[in-house]
Amino acid sequence: GVARRAEQLGAGRMLKRRDAKSVLKAVNGVLEDAAYTENAKRIADGFRRCSGARGAAGKILEVCENG
Repeated sequence: GVARRAEQLGAGRMLKRRDAKSVLKAVNGVLEDAAYTENAKRIADGFRRCSGARGAAGKILEVCENG
């Protein structure tokens, strides 16, 4: 699921095969394409802005109390 989501967000690739040659090809493809780096940075920035598990729990409680 994580790999599929990374691919959807343009930050990774799903492997069609799991042999060493396929992995190497995918890694090199990601490293050579600046779009993957930019998308990964964008996602990382979003994670840094999040308040983590505590913030998520707070939001859930807020919805339950107001809801």
